[in-house]
Amino acid sequence: MMRFKLNSPAIPIGLGVILRLLNIKFILAGPVLKTLIIDSAFYHNRAMEIAGGDILGEGVFFMSPLYSYLMGLIYAVMGAYPVIIAIFQALLSGVTLWLIWSLGKRIAGESAGLIAVWLGAFYPAWIYFDGVMLTASLILFLNTAGLWALVRWFEGKHPGWLIMAGFALGLSALARPGILLFIVVASVWLFIKRYHLAAALLIIWALAAVSGAAIRNIVVSGEFALTTASGGMNFYVGSNPKATGLYVEPDFLKSAEPDYELEDYMNEAKRLSWKDLTAVETSRFWYKMGLLYLIEHPLRAVELWWNKIFYFWNNLEAPNNVSIYLVKRYSPVVKYIPWGFGILASLGLIGLGTLPASPAKRLIWLYIVSLLVVNMLYFTSSEFRFPAVTLLLIGAGIGIGKIAGWVRDKWVDWRIIVLAVAMLFFTHYQTTTAQKLTKPRMDYFNLGSVSLKQGDFNSAERFFLLSLAEDANFIEGHMGLGTTLLEKGDYVRAAAEFNAAGYPVTPEFLQEQKALENREP
Repeated sequence: MMRFKLNSPAIPIGLGVILRLLNIKFILAGPVLKTLIIDSAFYHNRAMEIAGGDILGEGVFFMSPLYSYLMGLIYAVMGAYPVIIAIFQALLSGVTLWLIWSLGKRIAGESAGLIAVWLGAFYPAWIYFDGVMLTASLILFLNTAGLWALVRWFEGKHPGWLIMAGFALGLSALARPGILLFIVVASVWLFIKRYHLAAALLIIWALAAVSGAAIRNIVVSGEFALTTASGGMNFYVGSNPKATGLYVEPDFLKSAEPDYELEDYMNEAKRLSWKDLTAVETSRFWYKMGLLYLIEHPLRAVELWWNKIFYFWNNLEAPNNVSIYLVKRYSPVVKYIPWGFGILASLGLIGLGTLPASPAKRLIWLYIVSLLVVNMLYFTSSEFRFPAVTLLLIGAGIGIGKIAGWVRDKWVDWRIIVLAVAMLFFTHYQTTTAQKLTKPRMDYFNLGSVSLKQGDFNSAERFFLLSLAEDANFIEGHMGLGTTLLEKGDYVRAAAEFNAAGYPVTPEFLQEQKALENREP
C-alpha cells in the first residue's frame, strides 16, 4: 500500500486537484461554462476552427494564440467541450503545485515549500481560474516552470536548465506577451553578472518559442508582430482621459468581444488619422495616443501609475473577463475559503523580504517587479497579476514559518508585525470602484448580451434581470433588458426599461418602430 508522509507534497496536491474538480462540478450548474463570454468565447470558437483544420487562421494575431491552439488540440482529440478544458487545467495545476513545492524548497527550505503548496491548494483565486476558459492557469504553469528551471541552473550551471527556462517563458509569451519584459531583464542581469552564455541561451530559446507565431504573422498577414498586434490597444486602455488603472472600455468600442474589438479600434484610428491602417499600424497608433496623453498630462500619469500599483496589491480581484464574483454565486468552494490576495501579498512580500541575499532572491524580485511594471504600463487586473502568485505563495510559506518559530520561542519581532498590519490595511482598503466590482453585474450583463445575440431572449431577459438585481441603477442593464423585451414584443415593459435608462419613449412608439423595421426589405 502506498503511504504518504505528513511532510509530503502529495497530500496538498491531491486535495488541491480534488477542490478544483469540485469547483468545476458546482459551476456546471451555472452559466460560466455554458454561455461563454468575451475572451472565453473567442478562445472556444478559434479552438473549434483549429480542431476543424483551420490551422493558420486569418490576419495578424490579435489575441495571444497559444491557449487557442492547445484547446484546439484537446478538442480535436476529445471533442469541443469546455468542461474538458477546465478538467485539464485542474490537473495541470497539480503539476504547478509540485513545481511550487520544489521551487520553494530550493529557495527557502523544506518547510516553506510545503506551506506554500498547502496555501496554493486552497487559494480561491487559483481554483476559480482553473474552472474558467482563460489563459491564467496555463501561464502560471509555464512561468513557474521557467522560474524553477532558472533556479535549477543556479544550482549546477547545466545549460539544459536555461534552454528549458527560455522555452517555457517564451511559450508563456504566446499566452500573454507581458513576460517578455522579465525575459529581457533577466537576460541583461545575467549578462551583467558575466553569465554571457546563460543570457544568450535564455534569449535564444525564448525567441525560438515565439518564432513560429512571428513567422506565421508574416506569412498570413504580411506584417511583422513578434506575438500579437494588440499591445497598443491595451496600452491605451490604461492611458486615456477615462482610464482608472483597471479595465475600462473606451467609449468608441461597441463590444469588448475580440471579434469586434480590433475592428472598432481600427475604425477609430482611421477616423482620427484620416488614413487606412493595418492591425500592426493601428497598435502603433494607439501606443502613440496613450503616450501623448501621459506626456501632456504628467500629474494624471502619476495618478494612473499609483492606481495601478494600488490595485495590483489590493485584495480586489479586478475582472477584465468573467469574474471570480460570478463564480462565487455558484461555487461554495470558491465562496467559502476565507482568504484572498490581500493576505497572500502581505505575508508573501514580508516573507520574501527576509530571504538572505542570493542570486535566486534577486531573480525573485526581478520577476515580481517586471510583472508590476507590465501592469503599470497597461492596466491592472486579477488575471494580469496572477503570475505573481508563484513567488508570493513561497514568501507566505516563509512568513508563516517565521510566525510559528516566534510562537515556539515566545519571541516576536514587532517591526515585522507592524509592517504586516500596515500591509493588511493597505491591501484590504476598498475604494468605491472596488466595491462596485465585487458585484457581478457586468458578468450578468455580458451573459445577457451574448444570449441576446444568439436569439435566446428568455435567457437574455433572465441575465439582464440578474444584472439589475446587483445594481438597480445600472444603465446598460436597463438598456439590455429593454432591447430584449422589445424583441419579445413586450412594448410596455421595454418602454419602462428605456425610460429607466434615461431614454423616454412610449410603448406605442416602440411598436411603430418595430413595425417599420419588420416592413423593411
